[in-house]
Amino acid sequence: MYAGALGDNAVERYALFLTSLALSADPAERRIALQRAREHGLDVPRVAIVTAERTIERALDNLVQNALRYGPERGRVTVTALQENGVARLSVSDEGHGLQPYEAARAFERFWRGEHGKPGSGLGLAIVRATAERHGGRATVEGARFTIELPALKDLSESTGRTEAPNHEKGSP
Repeated sequence: MYAGALGDNAVERYALFLTSLALSADPAERRIALQRAREHGLDVPRVAIVTAERTIERALDNLVQNALRYGPERGRVTVTALQENGVARLSVSDEGHGLQPYEAARAFERFWRGEHGKPGSGLGLAIVRATAERHGGRATVEGARFTIELPALKDLSESTGRTEAPNHEKGSP
């Protein structure tokens, strides 16, 4: 089977492949890729979970890299994560002046670049927004704070993945 050919980290490697498809493939192509994963003997729910983790990590990394690139030299970058009212918020802020309201209105558009004169493709924040929306959330900006808001799980039973603990006899560790 294909899964065996990928080795012990088959799920992780296939998830990285699917993460690379995140913006380049339409949803139908991503569904086909997951179907192929099943045909090749991979644990599809686990592949989907790992892929989601990787895309959210990539979006958060985009925010951190932007803060480092566009914030003040030697300035502090702060990353916070909190959950309240059924929403998980991942925020990245720097000590810079941030975006003006007219810039914030366009910040998540593909190929939009601020008036800072520094190099970049104008895709990083568009990737952040697309990722947040793909997971049922949204991306926001207020000044120098960029936030990814996602629906929070109340407990692990809401997850599409399975967590299985070893079967222990009563009284055993």
